[in-house]
Amino acid sequence: MLERVSVLSDSIQGKLIGDDCNFFGLSIDSKTVKKGNLFVAFKGQKNDGHDFVEEARSMGAAAAIVSKKISSNISQVLVDNPLKAIYKIAEFHRNKILHPIIAITGSNGKTTVKNYLNQILSSSYSTYMSPGNLNNELGTPLSMSHLNNSYQYSIFEIGAKKLGDIDYLAKLIKPKVGVITNINATHIKTFISEDNIAKTKGEIIPNVMTDGLIVLNKDNRYFDKFRKLSSPRKILSFSLDNRDADIYYEKINYENQSYDLKIKIKSDSLSIDRVPIQGEHNLLNLLISVGIAKYLGQPDMEICKATQKLKSVNQRLNFINITNSDLLIDDTYNANPASTCYALDTLDSQKNLNKVFIFGGMEELGEQSRVFHEKIGEYASEKCNLMIAYGDLARQSLSKFRGKKLIFESHQEISTYINSHLNKNTAFLLKGSRARCMEKIIKAVKKC
Repeated sequence: MLERVSVLSDSIQGKLIGDDCNFFGLSIDSKTVKKGNLFVAFKGQKNDGHDFVEEARSMGAAAAIVSKKISSNISQVLVDNPLKAIYKIAEFHRNKILHPIIAITGSNGKTTVKNYLNQILSSSYSTYMSPGNLNNELGTPLSMSHLNNSYQYSIFEIGAKKLGDIDYLAKLIKPKVGVITNINATHIKTFISEDNIAKTKGEIIPNVMTDGLIVLNKDNRYFDKFRKLSSPRKILSFSLDNRDADIYYEKINYENQSYDLKIKIKSDSLSIDRVPIQGEHNLLNLLISVGIAKYLGQPDMEICKATQKLKSVNQRLNFINITNSDLLIDDTYNANPASTCYALDTLDSQKNLNKVFIFGGMEELGEQSRVFHEKIGEYASEKCNLMIAYGDLARQSLSKFRGKKLIFESHQEISTYINSHLNKNTAFLLKGSRARCMEKIIKAVKKC
């Protein structure tokens, strides 16, 4: 969607230096800026965007947002704070968008629901999905700037590191549909308690349009609190098997790495065979996606066809058949107590295979870290034959693990171990926090 720099400058109380021109979309990376983009000279922890304005111009940027005048032929909009300007620009842009937007928050499953829903809706409609995990105070406004009215639906995930974050982003998005997937102990070091996490995630509700829809987990202990906050908005509750929910499963059958399902949604039923997703928790993520697609009026046949073609999200329970008899389960994107238990359940569901859990630990758990890690050790005792710890945090889990255990100090040691134990009917689950870079093990094993 083309905009005039002068109009934008007035809307964000900036000062235009140079010629007026058209632009579309924002960029903060001079190496990937597209021709016609507005380059924002954002000062990050390592680099100052002002040092790259001329490079952005040479790459085709139409103009730049700056907090100080730069010696360059590019048109510039002078502002006090480029980060705040990004939000104002996105707000200016959002007010021109006519189609409904779906916003997803929660402790787990945001990215997966976003991807599932996009894959389903895009089989019938023109859709936009916020890229990657750009779900914070910088990523969400940047994503918003790329919307245009050729789309029929847009889907955003929004995350939080502190109280007020969800309110800040949801006010910008103004969603027609708001989703809270669940509430668990993520970022507990910052939030201190699950009640604070629930309070933050619940900030999405008053920002959903009053004639919109709130999607809630019926089995979460905060359901009643969220339900009361939702009025006068409609509510769609979901559950794996709670028949008091609006949408739940009447049948679940797992075989040959896929599910045969029968979904009950209010007075309707939907049968879908050979759904290629992994993990019981992802059945809940699928329910959310199917429920929203039904609410938006997508035909059942299109929902079923798209669901049978679903692709997993990168580094989130990806199944890699490394040999004819061995399976790598790549869940390396990140780890918290709930997602780690979900992954262990998935490992446990792989029948007739030896089960090895390779664990890199969980960050951001604060004073409760040891307790959470010991609980993982206890839980893993019922789910696998061998537990391998990588890093100091993961070692805390071994004290409560009752099976065979090993400790490795490097990615290379772990990949060497896996390669030397192939062709023995084994499922290897790799899980750990982002800082542990567990995906490097997957890459090393694949190369061998």
